[in-house]
Amino acid sequence: MRKFFALLLCLSLLLPLFSASNPSYAADSYLITIAEDQVLDSVGDNEMAVYIDGIIYAPYTTLQKMNSVYANYNEAEQLVTVYRVGAIMYFELDTGLTYDYLQQRSIRVSAKLRDGVPYLPVSIVTAWMGMYFSYISAENSGVGYPVIRLASDKPALADNVILSRNASRLRSVARARNKASGLEVPADPVVVPPRTTALLFTGLPEVLLPDENGILPTQPLTSLLSVLEGNSMPAVFFFRQDELLSGAETLRELVSRSFSVGILLSNTQDPVAEAQACSQLYAQLLHQRVRLVCSAGLELTEEQKIALAEAGFVLWTPTLDPDTGDLSSGKLLSAAQKALRSAPEQSSLRLYPTDLTAEILPVICSYLLAQNFTASPINEWTAPF
Repeated sequence: MRKFFALLLCLSLLLPLFSASNPSYAADSYLITIAEDQVLDSVGDNEMAVYIDGIIYAPYTTLQKMNSVYANYNEAEQLVTVYRVGAIMYFELDTGLTYDYLQQRSIRVSAKLRDGVPYLPVSIVTAWMGMYFSYISAENSGVGYPVIRLASDKPALADNVILSRNASRLRSVARARNKASGLEVPADPVVVPPRTTALLFTGLPEVLLPDENGILPTQPLTSLLSVLEGNSMPAVFFFRQDELLSGAETLRELVSRSFSVGILLSNTQDPVAEAQACSQLYAQLLHQRVRLVCSAGLELTEEQKIALAEAGFVLWTPTLDPDTGDLSSGKLLSAAQKALRSAPEQSSLRLYPTDLTAEILPVICSYLLAQNFTASPINEWTAPF
């Protein structure tokens, strides 16, 4: 019955990502884990967090170190269950399905089986379970390995405090991992060149209606903001003039949660007049002037760009625009990762605030962290790139 319900819930996943039992190698890219306030010192090949397919995975046993989050592996049923009060999610190892009964959601990112140990995608687990997740690069950790910190809830002690207090233990774990990898001396960490990207969302977030049973699914905006805040990633949301009044509550929520908002231009004849009219609407709705404008999907002349700047507006044009509007979640994720792989030192990534984007955003955030991207704040004084 469980499998039947899951297949009905996840019709879009009828071609699942099967997780094979992959051997471990010393060349794997490991990460040291801090669970709550404790540095985990197990350094076995299948006991540490690793990068798999460009995102961060951790063994399910790591969640057993949490204060109020639990993980259980039923080997006979090939099922990993992660749960806490008010939240539960499932990973089917034999089908690759990942889903949440309570929130009626699924994602095309599977758990992985490494020599009999289930590994779970960290960003998705922490986002769906309402956990705290932070990432410290190898450069900033000071021990040659990246460090991730997981906690049931936002911890009382800041990451830098925990790193300082556990510096000796972190070095000890790093040395033990070097030895397990066959390294006689600590090797220089392989550092991906740092890059910066700005996350741009365009359009009013869609609103999902209750299903046939009257259950209201998690709204895309709720999921998007939860993932962005959980990964400490700023973003800006641009809206067309005809979306401002109907989206007034959304605008207020975004601003109250410290996200930037802006104007999505749609008038090629007189973009300056459109921007000024939108700015006045923003002033009425939010009691603040908005100067950020975006020309995604709109070709402006150099004269119009100059006129916008002279009128006091800051124009953003997406560098990376992978969503064609007709992609599945798997293809959209692949397109976003491909665009980011070839991104210049500074870039801006445009996404739509849809249920599809909400589904893959945890993986995108994990990929950004793994590839040494910094998500740039977008303020009125930020120079566009």
